[in-house]
Amino acid sequence: MTQRPIGAPRPRMSRPRRPRWTIQRRRQFLAALAETSNVSAAAQAASMHRCTAYALKGRDPEFARAWKEALEQGYSDLELHLMRQSIDGTMRTETVIDGETKAVKQVRTIHSYPLTVAVRLLTAHRQEVESWRRETEAAIGAGDDPEDVDALDAELEAICERFLAEDDGEENAGEPAGE
Repeated sequence: MTQRPIGAPRPRMSRPRRPRWTIQRRRQFLAALAETSNVSAAAQAASMHRCTAYALKGRDPEFARAWKEALEQGYSDLELHLMRQSIDGTMRTETVIDGETKAVKQVRTIHSYPLTVAVRLLTAHRQEVESWRRETEAAIGAGDDPEDVDALDAELEAICERFLAEDDGEENAGEPAGE
């Protein structure tokens, strides 16, 4: 065994560096969270572990705010998707083939509503998203300013009048003058 010289520093055993939450990884995580509403999937997309994502959320208020925004976006998309699914459902076509003759016995279309995963995701994040919505509504302002509403109504009225005038102009364009 070799001895180190007197006064020389001891060699340090270093642990392998763990991946860090870089700006790029944060963006990847937040984009995946907005798309999936699934923290585990978002962490995997950023090549990080779910636990480290929650730890970062706990210590970085800006990341926590962006997390809530991304989750709210994903949650809103999921709500719209569920609404569409509840109205339209999904359709798939099944073809039944005879085992002996290999001829098509029956073709049927099945209309179904597979919502289990979406409902589970909705219930998993419901409280956090509703809390975020309340916070942002409070920050924006609880009610609409009556002056702003009146200004918008006046603008909408002007737009409607322009459209009506354009429609009248198009209808009269083909008629000879004086009729």
